[in-house]
Amino acid sequence: MLDEAAAIVRRARLSPDAVRIKADGSPVTDIDWDVDLFLRSELTRLTPDAGWLSEESPDDGSRSSAPRAWIVDPIDGTNELVAGRDEVAISVALVKRGSVVAAAVVNPLRGERGVWIDGEPPRFDGLAALPAATALSGARAIVSRTEASRGELRGLDGIFADVREVGSVAYKLLRVAAGADHVTYSVKPKREWDVCGGVGLVRAAGGRVVRLDGVPMEFNLADTRIPSGLVAGPPALVEAAARELRARLAGR
Repeated sequence: MLDEAAAIVRRARLSPDAVRIKADGSPVTDIDWDVDLFLRSELTRLTPDAGWLSEESPDDGSRSSAPRAWIVDPIDGTNELVAGRDEVAISVALVKRGSVVAAAVVNPLRGERGVWIDGEPPRFDGLAALPAATALSGARAIVSRTEASRGELRGLDGIFADVREVGSVAYKLLRVAAGADHVTYSVKPKREWDVCGGVGLVRAAGGRVVRLDGVPMEFNLADTRIPSGLVAGPPALVEAAARELRARLAGR
């Protein structure tokens, strides 16, 4: 199924009339909709009792009474896709009682992926792990290209040994879960579909994800907006990074 979804992206060719602007000002393409339709058909057939939440599907609220729910972003990083960059991801998660019980994040253009089902270890393909970092001063962080371009990360330099801008928060979480980068952080709100699959992979790999406002992270809530930034990575690094980021953001 993941291979088929990735193939839809690889086969597609974007033309100007295939890109539209949604009410919130973000772009959407025919590729987003094609992947969304494919995944909804396949996943709901696989689990007829599961609800559905996707960035590109209307939310009718029925997921709130379902025993579990799929939370999907058919293309996380549509801006990157439109710009011709390959830092995009298909993100899929199955949630039960607020927690992720299965997750997959795939970069269809780079052939990188992570897949996990509760009770089994996560599996990563196409990603090489870095040597572990024991302190922030030796850690490599990846951050949002959009947040950086808007100046939203000003004053946060010097925390990590190296910082690199990368598109798609789902893709950044995949890289951190696989150990290909040490830490990722964001200072702006997200939607559940942006991060749910990646959070599941990070946690399954023994990492930690925390919101900068200190509120526990749950999914399939009535309000899908996560009104806080987050930090993800190995537990010791996340604790130290969250402490430093909170202090600097409070001092702005």
